[in-house]
Amino acid sequence: MSFWKAVTLCKKSLVRKEKLTMLWKGFQQHLPPWKGEKSSGSFLILQSTDYLQNLINNVLDISKLESDSLVLEHKSFDLAELLRNNLTVVAMSAYENGVRFEGGVEASTIRHRYLIGSPVHLSRVLMNLSSNAIKYNHFHGTVNVHCEELSDDGNMAVFQFVCSDTGLGMSEEFQKHAFDVFAQESKQSTTTFSGSGLGLSIVKDIVELMGGTIELESEENVGSTFTVMVPFEIDYLVENNASQKDSCPQGMDLSGKRVLLVRHLKYFRIPSRMSMISSSWM
Repeated sequence: MSFWKAVTLCKKSLVRKEKLTMLWKGFQQHLPPWKGEKSSGSFLILQSTDYLQNLINNVLDISKLESDSLVLEHKSFDLAELLRNNLTVVAMSAYENGVRFEGGVEASTIRHRYLIGSPVHLSRVLMNLSSNAIKYNHFHGTVNVHCEELSDDGNMAVFQFVCSDTGLGMSEEFQKHAFDVFAQESKQSTTTFSGSGLGLSIVKDIVELMGGTIELESEENVGSTFTVMVPFEIDYLVENNASQKDSCPQGMDLSGKRVLLVRHLKYFRIPSRMSMISSSWM
């Protein structure tokens, strides 16, 4: 795709995203309350809108990547909080689709949680991989997402993010093209929509833009495992402030302790209850 084609595609996608957002806000005012039925019109509209938004976001990312205009953030973030927020959504989605979720922050090994990088794009990577793991899974299957800090050199820390599932898996032939744009294998997903085939391509490009790598292991009817390794700068300023805050006493327990009250008899009068306390020192 040429640079100007990518720019044109990006502009058109932004316009369509704005129109879709306005249309959805109008729909919301007239939709009946959704009671959880997956066959209801409200649910189908919700699902269709979510699909279209994801498709437009993917097209925007592809066009930005093609035109070298995708800019990563360089900001401080809390990795543990990011994982907890994202994986809470993943766990809910897994439950709704009859898939068991495992892993999470509790199953992760993180020594440096305060980092500097692009949390938005890390979230995109994790959510993309997780949603695929749920979509192409078996009923009562399993999805496991966790993180491990592999090493640090005092300035940078390398993290490994693993997303594995017990789903449909991929053929050996398809694995060679899994990260190509619009690559799709004829697998029946557990959801209505089969996707655009843009997700893994975007994930790979974003991971490499962050200076990381992504590996895939898969076997048909057994499942798939994606392993992402990304380096992040350690935010010692926030880390040290957090450590100092944790080391400060939050409060003192004075139950069972004696209290010495000093007063000037000429100007102050102690209530009867306070007099009883002070009398214990006499």
